[in-house]
Formats: sequence, C-alpha cells, structure tokens
Amino acid sequence: MNDYLKQLPGPLLKIIREIGQVSDDLNLVAFLVGGIVRDCILERSNFDVDIVVEGKARVLAKALAGRWNCRIVLHKQFQTATLFYKNFLIDISSARNETYDKPGALPIVQPGTVAEDLFRRDFTINALAVCLNKRHNGQLLDPLGGFSDLIKGKIRIMHDHSFLDDPTRILRAVRFQKRYKFSLSDRTRQCLKLAIRSNCERTVTSQRLFVEFKKIMKEADPLPALKMLNRTRFLRFIKPQATFNYHLVRSVQHFYDSNPRLSVLFEDEDFRWLSYFLAFISFFDADARNALVRRFHFTKHEKKSIIDALYKERSGKILSSRNIKKSRIFKELKKFNVPTLIFFRCAMPSQDRKEGIQWYLDKGRYFQLSLTGEDLKEMGVSPGHRMGEILSNVLDHKIDYNLKSRKAELLVAKKFIGSIESP
Repeated sequence: MNDYLKQLPGPLLKIIREIGQVSDDLNLVAFLVGGIVRDCILERSNFDVDIVVEGKARVLAKALAGRWNCRIVLHKQFQTATLFYKNFLIDISSARNETYDKPGALPIVQPGTVAEDLFRRDFTINALAVCLNKRHNGQLLDPLGGFSDLIKGKIRIMHDHSFLDDPTRILRAVRFQKRYKFSLSDRTRQCLKLAIRSNCERTVTSQRLFVEFKKIMKEADPLPALKMLNRTRFLRFIKPQATFNYHLVRSVQHFYDSNPRLSVLFEDEDFRWLSYFLAFISFFDADARNALVRRFHFTKHEKKSIIDALYKERSGKILSSRNIKKSRIFKELKKFNVPTLIFFRCAMPSQDRKEGIQWYLDKGRYFQLSLTGEDLKEMGVSPGHRMGEILSNVLDHKIDYNLKSRKAELLVAKKFIGSIESP
C-alpha cells in the first residue's frame, strides 16, 4: 500500500486492503476516492471511506457484507451501498458520469469510468483516487491536477459552469478554503462571484443550501467562512438583508475552548453547531425565527432551541435576582436544552447570570431524586398534585442543602408530609 494512506489507523488500513482483495476476486476495479485521499495527502485524519467501483457496486458490497457479517444498506436508485463495520461507515458506489439538464437541477446519472466519476466532483483537490487492486495497488489517479493544487494550496473548480450547475458548491468552496487556509484560484473566484451575481441560489432549494451551511457551522472555526460568505452576500439565502452576530459566535467558540471538560461531555457536534447558529441569528426577532423554522427542515430539538433563545432576557432577570437559590436556577434552566444554555451563557451581559448558567451546566442539570412516587405511596401519600409538590420540595432541599443520601431525602419528605397534614 502506497505511503499516500500512511495516515490511516491500522484497523482501517486492513479494511481497505481487504476491499482490494475482494475486488480482485470479483474482477472489479476499485478505488479509494475523495476526501479521505485528500486528507491523507495533507496528513490529516479522515475516516470517511468512499469506494468507487467500475461495475456494480452492490456486488462488491454484498460480498464484503458476507465476509464481514456486517450491516448493509443498498440504495438501488443510485447504484450505491453503505456498510457498517467495526465503527466505520463505508460507502461504495458505481463509477458514474453526470450531466445537468439545467442550472441547479439534480444530475442525470449514467454509468462511467472512475476518471469520469472524478470529473463530476466539485474541486480538483477532491478528484483524487488511489487504486486498491493488486496490479496497481496504491497508485494515485489524478486526471485533473488535484495533487498539484493540494501542494499549492489552491481550490479549483472543474469547469466554468460548476457553481451554476450546483450553487451548493459555493458553500463548500468557502468551507474548504478556510479549513485548509487555501486560496481560490483566480478563475474559481471569478466564477463564484459571477454565480452569486446571477442569483444562482434561486435555482436550488433552500434546504440543499442549508445542509451545506450546517457543515460550515460544524467546522472547528466557522467564523472565517461565515464572514467571507457575508461579504459575498451569499448568506441572503438564509434571510435577505439580515444582520448576523459574529462577535457572539466568537464568544461561543471561546466558551468551548475554555471549557475542555464540557467540550468532551458535549462532544455531540449538534450541540456545537446549534450553539454557533443561535449566536449567529441572535438579532432575529420572533417573526424572523418562525419564518426560519418554517423554511428549513429543523429537528424538533433544533426548533425548540431557535424559539427558546428568545427567552434570554427573561431568564437573565431571574438569574440576577438577589440571593437566588440554586433550586430556583435549576427550575428556570431545566426547560432549556444544552445548546440554548451555552448560547445564554455566552450572551448574558453580567457575571452573576453567567455563573448561574455555568453552575447548571457543570452540576445542576445532573440533580435527581432517589426518592420516587412509590416511596411516597408507602408513606400514605396518594398520587396527584400533593405528591408532585412533595417531590418538588424534596428536590429543592437536595439542591440547596446538598442532601447526600436517599435516607436524607426520606426524612425531608416525612417533614413535608407532616407539615401538610398538620392543622
């Protein structure tokens, strides 16, 4: 195996070798392609395995699934398959050629060679492939000069109509440029500006654009890309003439950088991108947020965060109350999910408000009772409002007075039952 793949961990390298062996057994030509090849050359981590086969991808996929006894999902419409093996996700597709009926349309797909498959990709740096077959094992296929562009640090489109054919490539171009600190080639920059000037975003659905925008928000540092997109006026697809809060995005990034322990706990990337997004749209009012939620496909969790962020001022006033108890902070903040709380933490103007949210993120959100309703039933309490009131009061005591045991909770519960029953 050529040194191009030396960055890959041993278990993944073994899997890729096996794919080559099985391809040889089936007389199929197989290549490792795209981002994983690019990042191996750049000596960066990337575990997204993309295989392109000249022939029927499903034949190779089924053979590998049988060999590995792993889960397989076939996508017959697109001649692709996905394997789930040893914590790796392996995409296998048939080499294809694409043409576009009109700007922004989905491509018309036909069988093709690996070289043709590379030509349909977005940029030359992503149009690289490494052969996995024994005869040409490890050889780099680079029909478009992608290796040279990687060395020079250039983002280059395949042809002048690339951004018009697929305007989502504008977002990808900016994302890769800022991630790798590359530059756009002169012609690529000209074509990008011309495409934006022609309102190319109108030829694709807003959702397709937002999917790529979301990937920018998931970058380690999304700000450079966001600022560039704003300068080009391409962010109008989110909301025309909108004002975005770049300063608060930086504050959220600083929060994650300054809280490594929380960053590990919140390693789910949806926490991070959504915190960034809430900061980014912090100037949006209720009408703008509702329009956003209607226009794009957000999950229920994401919609809640977008709307809940409007409660920042109200929650801030409660948190700044004099001598506020921890139990009151708990009750106020438990209704919000983590991305919203991180947004609140970064957006609050005063230290006392920030400290209340930080306490909740660090400790408060983990408080729960060992005591249950069944325990209260055994103590003669009937289900209903009274039982809920007692449990709530016991939890308040646990938070405010640091009750350490179930026994302590039972004693407090008995006290409340006694006070309720007293004349």
